[in-house]
Amino acid sequence: MNIQLTISLLASNRTGSLERCLDSLRPLLLKVPSELIVVFTGTDEHVREIAARYTDHIVPFTWRDDFSAARNAGLKEAKGEWLLYIDDDEWFEDTEEICTFFLSGEYRRYSSARYVQRNYLNWSGTEYMDYHALRMARRTSGLHFEGPIHEELILAPGEARYFESYVHHYGYVKDLKTGTMKTSRNIPLLLEAIEAAPARLKNYIQITREYCIEGNWDEAERWCREGRKIVKGMRGAQAEGWLQVYLLRILCKKADKAQAAREAEAILRDESPCELASLLIYILMIELYAGMGSPKEAVRWGVKFEGLLRAVQKKPEWWARQELGEFSRSDVETPEKLAAVWANVTACALKAQDSENVRYFLARLPWEEKNLIQPYYSVFDEWKQKYGAKFSDLLLELPYDTDYLLLQKARAGKDRGFLKRCLQEAGSPYLQQQALREAMRFQEEISSEDISAFISRIDLKAWEACAEGALAGLPYAEIGAARAMAEKIQQSHPLQALWLERIVRERALSREYLNGKALMDALNEYFQCVQDYYRAQYRDDMFEGERLSLLPKDCRFALMAQDALAKIDEGASAEGARLFTETISLYPPLAGVVREAIRQVASSTDAPDTNAGASDEFAQLAVQMKEAVQGMIANRQHKEALAVIEQLLPLLPNDLDILKLRQKALRGSV
Repeated sequence: MNIQLTISLLASNRTGSLERCLDSLRPLLLKVPSELIVVFTGTDEHVREIAARYTDHIVPFTWRDDFSAARNAGLKEAKGEWLLYIDDDEWFEDTEEICTFFLSGEYRRYSSARYVQRNYLNWSGTEYMDYHALRMARRTSGLHFEGPIHEELILAPGEARYFESYVHHYGYVKDLKTGTMKTSRNIPLLLEAIEAAPARLKNYIQITREYCIEGNWDEAERWCREGRKIVKGMRGAQAEGWLQVYLLRILCKKADKAQAAREAEAILRDESPCELASLLIYILMIELYAGMGSPKEAVRWGVKFEGLLRAVQKKPEWWARQELGEFSRSDVETPEKLAAVWANVTACALKAQDSENVRYFLARLPWEEKNLIQPYYSVFDEWKQKYGAKFSDLLLELPYDTDYLLLQKARAGKDRGFLKRCLQEAGSPYLQQQALREAMRFQEEISSEDISAFISRIDLKAWEACAEGALAGLPYAEIGAARAMAEKIQQSHPLQALWLERIVRERALSREYLNGKALMDALNEYFQCVQDYYRAQYRDDMFEGERLSLLPKDCRFALMAQDALAKIDEGASAEGARLFTETISLYPPLAGVVREAIRQVASSTDAPDTNAGASDEFAQLAVQMKEAVQGMIANRQHKEALAVIEQLLPLLPNDLDILKLRQKALRGSV
């Protein structure tokens, strides 16, 4: 059997992230004929011990401030058809797409592949930049790494495969304890590399990035301009567009908006940027002039943006050849980005009293995409307050029958008792949700009779949707208002109160990141709440035997999941985890929480217990089988050893010893 994939990992002295990285590689090692090579550049023996649990192929390497040298040391040992390289502070979210790439044979059609490196900008993981990094390639005689820092993989030309799979990377977040960043290590190495190879453009791009991450905008500007001098002698270099956009963004960060605008106009006039770079610069110009208080100029650039965008949309093939580093089509054409541009131009047109363009760009907004338009509702309300009837009348002119515009039409009736009127009369589900949400926020101003009359007007199914919609727009910080509402209606409408409590508990499960017993207890209380809701509506015999299948999916989800919790409490963790897994398809909204519960159960369970009730006899047999495999490998009976290993893997998927033995046998058979 051929080794399809060599995974080469640089390991320094980071124990925590290394284990997470290695664990994320387990599916690749399990499913794809592969080997793992760890190039050990550190000094911590605990790191070596962790790596040794996953592979015997550990290459010691004395660090000498040269990433390419370390990468090439791992590449020299590789026997796979392809190489994938990764750092010890990165870990995959999911490798299924990459597994399929190899197992389907698709890898034979490509010479390289890129997966996404998700670079986080804060420890909470809410801000990040995605970059398609070249991290995989067919192993050929000329394959090698160059450059001491931000090493470049030099490979034969050919078609590249782009994966959506991504690795998490927190390496650029400032260390809260030491106050250091990777930039303090990378910048000196890049300066040395530039001195050694002053015409190597990539180093200028990388050092510009590093200074941007550090927030040193003067140095970022300096090296970006140096890169622009070099790129001018290169025909058709994609890096030119990257440097054009980055320079302007750096100038904006330096708060020199006027200079940024002047240079942007010069670049557009004299350098003929590609369409992607031009669109990004147009967006920047809109933001610049809006920020400088020149709304007419912002609108002018908005019109230019719109004209070029429509031209590009008629020729989508333009996008394919215009990826500029981390800049791509998604930085322009995603609905969210377009909505932001159109809203910005609308705001400027309002300031400039340009009614024609207000009408045009206001109509361009995604009115019929509720999830996209909702974030702008508060902005529209601000505009109504600022521009009064002029803007309100424009809203009423729009030819859409969407929730927000219906709300405006209702409010145009100038009914001072709007909230109470909505509670009494509103027929639109959206308006009912709005009324209920406001009633939660201002309970002291709404009587119990008003709430009771509102609930009595809609049937139970409509109430379910209404309550869910109302809480969906309620900030989590105000969730206490929903709890208070549930208590308020407990006596008059107990079922509706149960449903409201259920939604509150569900949101808490998703938002509060519970662990261990706290998570299990919260799940159990939630499942009981769901069951109480349905048991109050169905006969007892509906909860037995074949009739269970007639119950709503969320009810069956709660019943089965509670059984899973009971199994876990009884010590049958494997059976409980299996039942939990089966529940995911029944109620997707809590799939993430359930997966986390399964993960926590698995991580707190010893490996032998995860093998579905493995007996002592089975465990002893597994030990004997592994000893037999080791003997086969020692006697160079690699094919025989592989045959036994392939039988053991499905039975003991979490046994790292078997993964190591498989790698040994694979290497010996080559």
